[in-house]
Amino acid sequence: PRQRLEILRRIRYMIENSRTSRMEWRGRNLDALEHHELRPRFRVYRLVRKLEAEVERRFGERLDALGEAAGDRQVRERTRQTALRALVHSIRTGEKSPFMSYCRALAERQLERGAPLEVVVAIVRALETTCIEVLGQDPDADGLDVVLRDAFELTAEFGIDRIHQVYESASASVPPAG
Repeated sequence: PRQRLEILRRIRYMIENSRTSRMEWRGRNLDALEHHELRPRFRVYRLVRKLEAEVERRFGERLDALGEAAGDRQVRERTRQTALRALVHSIRTGEKSPFMSYCRALAERQLERGAPLEVVVAIVRALETTCIEVLGQDPDADGLDVVLRDAFELTAEFGIDRIHQVYESASASVPPAG
């Protein structure tokens, strides 16, 4: 290439043009992204972000169906928001640990309220089922069956395991009556 087109010489022009023509550069970057094959996990992440409001709405309905066992209205609202946020974070990073940490905190809060293990597991299952149903209906999810399973079913299983761990630890630390 010609010396004039070397990256170190062009970078200041690129910076200046990105400042003065923000919308044009944003459009160019989006076009460039569309031309590349996206990783399946990132496709799932985009799909979740696209359908997040619908997932949140349906998950909220499922939490309401669990009723007071899942907490009062304020607790269910907080659960609806934070559970989905933790799951989306796990999908974005490709790691299960953010959702597992959330499940530990959820189990500890619910245990403190006196909620049975089955209710806490039902909360996570409700989120898993909602995500699979909502995303599975979207045409952009074609060919993502295995990735959806990993993103939701396996992540939920890891979270549920963490919930069981919290409940088992709590029952082990309670001294026997008598």
